[in-house]
Amino acid sequence: MTRLLRFYHAMDKVQRGIAKVEGVFGTVAMAFIILINIYGIFSRYFLDQPIIYVQELTILGAVWLFFVGMGLVFKAHADITVEFLVRLLSRRLRMVNELMVDVMILFFVVFLAWQTWKFIPFTRGTSHVLSFALELPDEIYFYPIGVGAISIFLTVFHDFVGRIAGIRYGWKGEPSGDKRGE
Repeated sequence: MTRLLRFYHAMDKVQRGIAKVEGVFGTVAMAFIILINIYGIFSRYFLDQPIIYVQELTILGAVWLFFVGMGLVFKAHADITVEFLVRLLSRRLRMVNELMVDVMILFFVVFLAWQTWKFIPFTRGTSHVLSFALELPDEIYFYPIGVGAISIFLTVFHDFVGRIAGIRYGWKGEPSGDKRGE
C-alpha cells in the first residue's frame, strides 16, 4: 500500500473518531438546550421566578451545536448541494468540479478559522455584550466557529485526498463511500 493510501486510511479512522465525539457532543448540547428551557419554563410559570440566564445558555448551546454539528454534517455528506448542472457534466468534469469545490471550501474554512482565532483576543477584557446575566466572556461564543471550521477542514481534506487517490489509482467511486453526485 502506498503512502497516500496509508495516509488516507489513517485519516479515515481519525474522521470516524471525530464524528463519534461530535455526535455525542451534539446529543449532549441538544439535551442541555431542551433541559435548560424546560427548567426556565417551569421556573417562570410554576414558581413565578423567571430566570434571566436561560436565553444566554440556550443561545450559547445553539451556537456550539450549530458549528460543531456542521462538521458532522460534512462528514455524513448530508450538506445541501445543488447538482442539477453538475449531473450533466461528464465523469471527468465532475471530478474536476469536485476538486475545485474542495479547494475553495478548504481555503474558506482556513480563512474562517484564522480570522476567528485572530478576532478572539479583541473580545477579551471587553464588556460582556453577549452575556449580560452570567457575564461569560464574549470569546466563548466565537470558539465554536473556529472549532467547526477545523472540523470541516479535516473532513474536506480527507475527501480531497480520497479523490486524488481515486484519480491516481482508478477507483470508480469515492473510497469513503461519498454518495454525492450519484
